[in-house]
Amino acid sequence: MSEPGDKNDPHDLSGPTPATPFRATESAIDMDARAAILDGLNPDDLPNLAAFLAGYMHEDWQLDYSSPAAAAFAFAGDADLDDVEELSAEWTALVDASRLVPLEVLNQLLEQRFHAAWRVRSRAEIEGISQELERALRE
Repeated sequence: MSEPGDKNDPHDLSGPTPATPFRATESAIDMDARAAILDGLNPDDLPNLAAFLAGYMHEDWQLDYSSPAAAAFAFAGDADLDDVEELSAEWTALVDASRLVPLEVLNQLLEQRFHAAWRVRSRAEIEGISQELERALRE
């Protein structure tokens, strides 16, 4: 017979409650949120993002712009305020997705779903576009 508090006694309930059920639930919630964010990253739900990627981040974007942020700067100069606001709102979906998956997976999603030529090389590129959109909204 086991002593009270014996960690090997399956009938002893005096120890701490296992955290596994909470962690499993927490992980399931995280996975559901992640799936929702990644599923929402598509041209049907984000038409302004799709238009920006096609119009400014096309296969020759590097001939036209020195950086992704420079492409966003050009977009902001060409677009009216409503277009900048709409892209900025949709851009957050890409920012959120970039926090959930490695850049290689993000690039695959952009290529497969948006037929994007831009290959994100760093999260700093994403942040640079975010900053340009925010700057354009302030001005």
